[in-house]
Amino acid sequence: MMNVDRRLNHISRILCSEGETHGTMTFAEIRDAKQLLQLLTLMWTSGTSPHSIPQSSQRFLSALAVSLGNVEIDSLAWRVLGDAFVGIITILEQRRADPIFAAIDRCWDEEYVWRLAQEADPGELPLASSFAHYVAAMAHRRHCDELLCAEAWEYLRDVLLLILTSDHEGPDEPLALLIAPSICRALIALLENAQGAGLQYYTSSPWTFCMVNYLKNLLDCERDEAYVQILHERISEQAKLLCRALANHSPNLSTSSGLREPPPSRTVFCWLRSLPYVIIATA
Repeated sequence: MMNVDRRLNHISRILCSEGETHGTMTFAEIRDAKQLLQLLTLMWTSGTSPHSIPQSSQRFLSALAVSLGNVEIDSLAWRVLGDAFVGIITILEQRRADPIFAAIDRCWDEEYVWRLAQEADPGELPLASSFAHYVAAMAHRRHCDELLCAEAWEYLRDVLLLILTSDHEGPDEPLALLIAPSICRALIALLENAQGAGLQYYTSSPWTFCMVNYLKNLLDCERDEAYVQILHERISEQAKLLCRALANHSPNLSTSSGLREPPPSRTVFCWLRSLPYVIIATA
């Protein structure tokens, strides 16, 4: 672990130095930071505690949060690091009950993470997957700003619409199938947390009606195509819940569905457009 510890400290110093001089990360530094984020993701999802790299992970995440907070979401840094950064802080949030993980401060702006939905491209599936896991983890734990939740709903709904309409081709197609349950899970979490005007907004949007129609078609069709068949197998139960809740204008899903507890997740490594990704997917 000493090499990992030294590497984390090295990248942290570079990020802090660039923050002081208002410099920007080079691609090599961005690549190194992504590798470290992915390594931490694999370690912490496999049961390795942060004690294995005591303070260096805190310094690294703090420096990276500041660095990403100083650049636009369409910057190279966010495009390459966004999914991995949101993924690792989601893992930390999910493990707050563990005193070891709880000792790592929230060095990121929670509202900034939620505001990713304002500008993120629904077609960027790795970031969509990480954001969906973040929403599913956080929507029940604090009363979120209704506007932020509405923006998250719009973004995740659009992500699901693209998946339902088979908009993705090539290497994106299996990734769309992989993350579809995570997107549904996040939408369900937002519905469960919705109140008053927020719930009314979700249920009255014409794009929500469109999503529901596609979900119903998925449930009712003969599923001749392999893509549609696999998608049906992966999200049919969640699709039924979403359709029923939206039709009844009711957020009360958890009592009957048992979906309050997070489902098992796994990490999947893949290459996409010549970049490596570690996707946190619903099993």
